[in-house]
Amino acid sequence: MNLCVEIQSTPDTGNSRGMFDGIKKAIGTYTVQVLTTQNINWLPIMFELDEPPSKEDLSKAISHISPGKAPGLDGIPAEVFKCSGNQLFDNLHQLIYKCWEEGYVPQEMMDSIISTLYKNKGDRNHRNNYRGISLLCIAGKLFARVAFYRLQNIAERVYAESQCGFRSNRLTVDMIFSLRQLQEKCKEQQQPLYIAFIDLTKAFDLVSRDGLFKILPLLGYPPKLLSLIKSLHDGSRGTVQYDENRFESFDINSGVKQGCVLAPTLFNIFLSVLLNHAFKSSEEGILIRSRSDGKLFNPTRLRAKTKVRKVAIRDLLFADDVALVAHSAEKLQLLLNQFSDAFSQPATQPVSQQSVSSYLATQLPVGHHVG
Repeated sequence: MNLCVEIQSTPDTGNSRGMFDGIKKAIGTYTVQVLTTQNINWLPIMFELDEPPSKEDLSKAISHISPGKAPGLDGIPAEVFKCSGNQLFDNLHQLIYKCWEEGYVPQEMMDSIISTLYKNKGDRNHRNNYRGISLLCIAGKLFARVAFYRLQNIAERVYAESQCGFRSNRLTVDMIFSLRQLQEKCKEQQQPLYIAFIDLTKAFDLVSRDGLFKILPLLGYPPKLLSLIKSLHDGSRGTVQYDENRFESFDINSGVKQGCVLAPTLFNIFLSVLLNHAFKSSEEGILIRSRSDGKLFNPTRLRAKTKVRKVAIRDLLFADDVALVAHSAEKLQLLLNQFSDAFSQPATQPVSQQSVSSYLATQLPVGHHVG
């Protein structure tokens, strides 16, 4: 009770850090150990990704930085780099090249300003109606984007086929279309459809860095690239800003780096490995049979018994939102148990600190629709 009173009183005195510390103390640390490295399919290491970045790599990174964004602690906006001359560009390339060679990133490129943003709903005086936005140094963002291009080279080999979040050429509408198609096919075949929607709360914040950086080498990431990505996370600090006032900085020891272009990819890699472990021996899901031989509009081909493809669909992913599907409540519960076990079973390597906040298992009888 005393802790609750303390948390409630901190905003009144402008002690934002005290409020955050109190909330963290009240909630506690969620540590879920999920899998061992023995369950990961090792991939050959791509040492070519360790090559130092060229000027073309930096130029490409600068072209992808959006103007009009708030700068980080250094106060230098993106426009300075986008409109800079050759001298500044060359100096920036030398800095990034040196960081790459030494495997070290300056503190200023790691730290962030955490600003509050009203969600446009609810009482403005209630802290839960605000979200934190991490503002990073633009030079650090450019360095991270150069590393991001290398990270993506392997990520596509690791991603689950059903993942459509934070992935090139994939959209939310792909998942909506897939779910609608499942609904229609189950309706046509007079089959029930059960769906469980899972929300992984605070997903980016609660990923265990220790476990993540033990997994990445097994997926083919070379040592120097890993050390650079690790250096962007280890030792990073945040400073809360509220009404133009900045408070004392604090260490950020868990999670992937908020506001960083690397964060979604790192999380997707983690989730893909997790789901592969969760469903490695599962045969549940919705079985889809399809036929495709290049003669899509020739109806006689549809009666052919060859070139039939069978695919079992059990999960639909969009970033940290997960939907599991099955034909019965019992089979759906089995999938949920496997998903939950992947988060909770003892193992040698901690990979994630996650929480499954809620799920809704919904039967879809014939004639009903997914809302």
